[in-house]
Formats: sequence, C-alpha cells, structure tokens
Amino acid sequence: PELFSPNDSLQLDDAALRNLEVIETLRDGSVGRSLRWAVDHTVTAMGARRVRSWLLAPLLDVNAILGRQRVVVCLVENPKLREQLRFVLRGTADLERLAGRVGGNRASPRELQRLSEALINVPEIAQLLAAFEPMQYTLSTGEDVSSPFESPFADILERLTCGRSSDGGVFVRNCGTYLESTC
Repeated sequence: PELFSPNDSLQLDDAALRNLEVIETLRDGSVGRSLRWAVDHTVTAMGARRVRSWLLAPLLDVNAILGRQRVVVCLVENPKLREQLRFVLRGTADLERLAGRVGGNRASPRELQRLSEALINVPEIAQLLAAFEPMQYTLSTGEDVSSPFESPFADILERLTCGRSSDGGVFVRNCGTYLESTC
C-alpha cells in the first residue's frame, strides 16, 4: 500500500474534470475521445483503476513525474518487454479485489484459488520489470520471489476444491512443509 497525502497531487474539482474531459466527454458523457480513452491501454482491472486514479489526481512533485515518465519511455522504447508484461498480466486475476476479499474474510474457495493462481505470476512479472533500470522495481522485503510460489502453492492449488466454504473440504490436511514452516 502507498501512503497518500493530499499534498502529493493536484486536487481537481468535478467541473475541472468535466471541462478537461479527463474521464468522459462533455458532448455525450462517453469515455471515447476523453483523456482516459487516449491513455488507458491497460489489460487488467487493476491497471485501469490505477490509470483512472492517476488521471483524477495528477502528481505535483517534479521528481515523481519524471520517474513516471521514465517508466513510460522505457515501455514505449521496449515493445517486447511491454508485450511480455501485457501477456502475463492479461492472465492475472484482480489481485487488489481478491486481496480485499481475503482481508475482509469474505473470500470463497474459488477466489482463494484464483488468488493463488495470480500469485504464481508474480515472480515472472518481477523478473521482467527488474531487467530494466528505469523501472526501479524492488520488492519491499528484498526476498527472492521465485521459491515460495513455485511448488508449495501449486501443490495446494491442485488439491483445493472450488466449491463454497459451506460445502466443506476447503482446508487440506498436510499441505506441506512450506506452509507449516511459515506459521
């Protein structure tokens, strides 16, 4: 999670957003031909929400703006990287929404399965981003992300039922030494 400070971004009122056609057009209220339409080429719901939030609250700090521009330039100048990321991300479930469901203790077994499948993509995404200096991508823990996602979660994923928690059979006995060692 990122800390948010109102001083970090320009606060635009509804009239400014409407007149600048940031999210939708004045003419018919559609997304087409708006700023969002012009710049949002994301392939996930997470990406679309992020772009929308950036458009609604543009950065004020010059260094932060330049950092974001360096990342955009990196992606524009490296179409292979961009397509690889799009391919991996396209198959990644909405981690923000699923994490919220888990955090709120409302996740179904099917959602837990989708979360674990999405987490399997994290090492590949991290590896792609780490290959390019402008991305300045580091994991907050500094740990190797490849090992925890490869076999233990894949093994549990194979045994996880996809029904409702009220059906039972959600928790699997003897899930493996990795999970037991992390508790």
